[in-house]
Amino acid sequence: GGNKGGAPAPQNDKSKKGKGGKAGKDLKSSQRPGAAAGKEHVGAPRTDEMVAEIVKKFPDLEGQVGAGDGDQTVPEAIAAMMRASTLVTFVETRRTLFNAGAEERRRRRDALQTKLEEAFLQLQLLLKGASFFEEEEADMGLHRSLQRTVGSDALDALLLFQSVDGASTRPEAASEKNVPLSPSQRDALLADLPADVRNSCVAAKAALDDKEVTPLIDAIELAAEVAGLRLRRMDKKTEKPALASFRQNLISQLEAEDQPATALALVVPLIYTQVHHRAVTMPGRALATAIKRLKGTIPDANQTFVEGYHTSVVEHLQKKLTGEELVTQLPQLKTIGKDPMSIANSAGNEIQS
Repeated sequence: GGNKGGAPAPQNDKSKKGKGGKAGKDLKSSQRPGAAAGKEHVGAPRTDEMVAEIVKKFPDLEGQVGAGDGDQTVPEAIAAMMRASTLVTFVETRRTLFNAGAEERRRRRDALQTKLEEAFLQLQLLLKGASFFEEEEADMGLHRSLQRTVGSDALDALLLFQSVDGASTRPEAASEKNVPLSPSQRDALLADLPADVRNSCVAAKAALDDKEVTPLIDAIELAAEVAGLRLRRMDKKTEKPALASFRQNLISQLEAEDQPATALALVVPLIYTQVHHRAVTMPGRALATAIKRLKGTIPDANQTFVEGYHTSVVEHLQKKLTGEELVTQLPQLKTIGKDPMSIANSAGNEIQS
């Protein structure tokens, strides 16, 4: 009776303290998975939202009270029953979408890396071809042409590669489906990059306006390295198959071409791949000089034909004529392009080697 109405026995204090300490630990432990689950449930439908949806689909249930205890309405009871399974479905669906998105990002990153590597190799291949016209560069503008075409493709592939993970924040138009990118699209992509990567990419973008292609190649290589990519420099081992691929691509385009001016722009570089083993691309204004430099490397009859064809193309373009005669001579032009050392007749058949 001495403890009646007095302080609890010491052993009870100890017991409660111990239980309280353990309970504290259990509470903290139980909060960890709960916190993780809470993050997974962010964005999931709330119970009140589920109730509203049930009432929307079944308006007759609004306000109806269930048979159980309490004031819970039928829609609220249904929502409560569905809540757990809804959360499970929500989490599983979001994980599936995330994994699918990760796979899609990986696929796009691989595709853009391949595109960058191919453009970087081709840029080097074409720079070597342009060096054949070093003395005529001021008039031909081959370096500027390369910067606007293959150089821009390489830079765009690099920027898009580095923006894959931030694709949701970039401009909709800035995607690999519509390259080349506009200056504003490039600036938008650059703005989202980390500072170290951005600085090297800005330097590469600035190199597009250089007088020569070499600084652009160096800048793209450095920017790719900062981004974790090692681009391969062209050597004899990679040059030979690259040149063969370039030549085959020209042939494929030439075979399908029926426009005289475009066909001529394919034939001249195609001849260079065979007689000088160089890959060249050039603007229309450079064709005359390139054709003139062929003199002495192909049969005189073929040289005369190509020169005359070029003169006719220019005249027809200036006068906006249809050029039926040029279309008739297309088979002969194509034959010379594919085999410049064989003389072809007007039907495009070889008549002499």
